[in-house]
Amino acid sequence: MSRRSPLRPLRPGPRAAARALVAVVAVSALVTAVQPAGAARLSAQADPTTPVDPTTPTVPEELPPLGELPAISPALAEVELTSDTYDSVAARRDRVAEQREDAARRKADEEAAIAAHTARDAELTEQIAAVREEAEHWEGEAARLDEEVRAVAVGSFVRGAGANLDPLFELDPAAHDLEATAAVTSDSLARRQIRELERARDRARRARSEEELSLAIRGGVRDALAAARIARDEARAEEVRLDAELLEATAALEDERRLATVVGTDFPLVVLDAYWKAAELMSLLAPGCGISWWALAGIGKVESGHGTYGGAEVRADGSLTKPIIGIPLTGSGGTAAIGDSDGGLIDGDPTVDRAAGPMQFIPQTWVAHGVDGDQDGEVRIQDIDDAAASAAAYLCAAAGSMTDVAGLQRGYFSYNHSGEYVASVLGHAIRYGNAVEIEGAPLPPVPPPPPPAPVVPPAGGPPADGATTTAPAPPG
Repeated sequence: MSRRSPLRPLRPGPRAAARALVAVVAVSALVTAVQPAGAARLSAQADPTTPVDPTTPTVPEELPPLGELPAISPALAEVELTSDTYDSVAARRDRVAEQREDAARRKADEEAAIAAHTARDAELTEQIAAVREEAEHWEGEAARLDEEVRAVAVGSFVRGAGANLDPLFELDPAAHDLEATAAVTSDSLARRQIRELERARDRARRARSEEELSLAIRGGVRDALAAARIARDEARAEEVRLDAELLEATAALEDERRLATVVGTDFPLVVLDAYWKAAELMSLLAPGCGISWWALAGIGKVESGHGTYGGAEVRADGSLTKPIIGIPLTGSGGTAAIGDSDGGLIDGDPTVDRAAGPMQFIPQTWVAHGVDGDQDGEVRIQDIDDAAASAAAYLCAAAGSMTDVAGLQRGYFSYNHSGEYVASVLGHAIRYGNAVEIEGAPLPPVPPPPPPAPVVPPAGGPPADGATTTAPAPPG
């Protein structure tokens, strides 16, 4: 399983800016010429009194604490990585990120629901106030009409109890008609008032029913509003908790990311970063060189297995878990005879020189070409960042241009005068460059085809004329 790295480096802080200033100073010195680093600036990586064989390297009882971790180059943010630990930590980080996104989504949904419920509550409250006012109006009308109806009824009763019978006995038709008309008018008024009273009461009842329904609906809305606020607060608290957990998981992933294997290679991201930054540095110091990260990876593979020779490992800050020291250069076993040049300060051997570090520099070459690749103020041969930058500086000085096969071969041959070595390094470099896709990085050149195999002469020996090629087939 492999994952594409999800993390991008943060903007450099004040300390990173200070280190960048150191880099500018280093660039200024190197642009003029590659000067000796000076033995006083080199950190001793092995006990100078005890020569170290690659099979029994000097290992400190306890590793020193990690130094400051420089930011991984932003160009490598999308490089695909894998390792059991990295994949596990990445899965946890992704899981926490998904949970955090879910909590944020639920919080947003509940906030939207709160806004909708609040608006509905306000609408219902306004509606309730309106129908309540209407109900009170019709209840008032009903009360007034009821009083009028009662007054008419009382008046009719009074008139009926004390009616004037004189017109009837006096046989006065006009007076009698007037009395009858008054009675009819009073009765008609009473009936009309009763109808209006019933209509007012009906409207009052309907308004009160609508008020009760709206109150019930608003009660449900307010219950939903309270529930949404509780759910929103719970989602918000979960989001805050997951924010902290996500920061922790992201930091753990960043730690594991450095040591996760780059897919398609046999080295971790911290090593790729060292090769990449070394090539970037040379693009400033020696623009015509054109060295690429994969050109350095080829050397790192052959020289030390990218800092893993003899059981060593590259740590998250680019340092090694134990020094890598080559065999003594005594002239035996096909080696050159190189007497001690550093008193054992660099290679741990005060008698003869040995190649040291992940890129296998002999002390005198290291003194001439050592570069502070990580700009931490020290030039350390047992550090992948410094060793890669120093190798890049050496190759560019020796080859001039390393953009084509011929230039790569020149540089590699200067590193080790062996055709077999050159072929091996070039093969690994091209394989790495084609295996890892990095935006903006040049692809390796296509090597020329191998020379044709020698022609085997026919069984009867070479032709009589002495030609070294077989005779053409007879025309058919």
